[in-house]
Amino acid sequence: MGFLTGKLNPRTRPSPLEFILLDCRGLNDISSAVLGAIMGLIETVREHGGDILLCSLQKNVFEIFDTLGFTQLYRVFASEGEALQRLNGKD
Repeated sequence: MGFLTGKLNPRTRPSPLEFILLDCRGLNDISSAVLGAIMGLIETVREHGGDILLCSLQKNVFEIFDTLGFTQLYRVFASEGEALQRLNGKD
């Protein structure tokens, strides 16, 4: 498993069977462009057997994701450690 840091590029195309964990601990706000990029990416990722997971959402960002229904589309975890445990099959 590798880690990628930096900006989310809407043109990013994942490799087959890739899981993308978006650690949002430093995210205080989110723009509609980023929301659109995440939405555009999920279908491609899932078509290739992968998934996008979100972790460490601050309360106000979680509320935005929840209001828009993202919490129904994405697995959301309280922490990076919890998300990685779930990916590794350790509940």
